[in-house]
Amino acid sequence: MLQVGSVPILMAAATDFEAETTSQEAAQHLSDLYDCHKNFLFSLALSISGNRQDAEDAIQLVFQKVWKDRMRWDRIKEWRSWLARLTRNTILDHLKQVSRRRIREEKIATECFLEPTDETDSEHVEKLHLTLRKLDEPLRTIIFLKMFQELTFKEIGGVIQISASTASTRYYEAIKKLRNLWEEEA
Repeated sequence: MLQVGSVPILMAAATDFEAETTSQEAAQHLSDLYDCHKNFLFSLALSISGNRQDAEDAIQLVFQKVWKDRMRWDRIKEWRSWLARLTRNTILDHLKQVSRRRIREEKIATECFLEPTDETDSEHVEKLHLTLRKLDEPLRTIIFLKMFQELTFKEIGGVIQISASTASTRYYEAIKKLRNLWEEEA
């Protein structure tokens, strides 16, 4: 019997783990781990990220990783420290990805259509909306989902039923077209 916090978990021997542990038992074990450690792990992720949504995303990724790695559960001796390390690494990776994406998007947005003009802000926004409407629907949707809804290329691909790679390519194609349309109207 393995003790996880105050929750006892029955574990089979390493050699018999795969044969004796059903998916239902593994799912129950994951649920017990989550119930026992979710507050601690969320607090850790939140203290690192400073952002509730990023912390929630990280915890979801952590437990997805735990589930994928379930065949090695029998080798984990200290669940709390192992989960804390996994959470820390996951939130740091997540923050790096978010930071790189935001920097790239801000640079693209600045280069494309947010250069200083004599127009008022509302005129500038209206011009942006008119320019966006000139893009074909799939490209306009990709721009909207990426820049304004902050979806990943994988998520965008799921929405419009294309691969993440295709979503990325079309996003940069849309930015290029948007830049050209913006410059034509200047």
